[in-house]
Amino acid sequence: MNKSEMVDAISAKTGLTKKDAKLALDAFVESVMDCVASGEEVGFTGFGKWQVANRDSRMGINPATGARIQISERKVVKFKVGATLKAAANQEKPKRKAKPAGKAKNEAKPKRKRKPARLRDLLG
Repeated sequence: MNKSEMVDAISAKTGLTKKDAKLALDAFVESVMDCVASGEEVGFTGFGKWQVANRDSRMGINPATGARIQISERKVVKFKVGATLKAAANQEKPKRKAKPAGKAKNEAKPKRKRKPARLRDLLG
């Protein structure tokens, strides 16, 4: 899917005009780029997270000449996929976190134990 197809999809799902959908998409992309450029993380639960990471300098090989070259240190943007998006890519239902242990609805409640009778209550 390219940008114009994404604009069409946003327009169809939201009822916005294509012009408004394009403005919204451009604003989203620009906001993500601004945050990442300033070193902030941008995350959407279930979708994923963009973050800046440092890549150390290293030795590389020029494929044209075979000569070894030094590649300088730089910052790179990484995207970590969220669980819901990963499940959608695999056409699975997203895994849900386990609920706290509790009684099942159809589980019978234990009967209350009677208190032992006191001698004075029995004698009256």
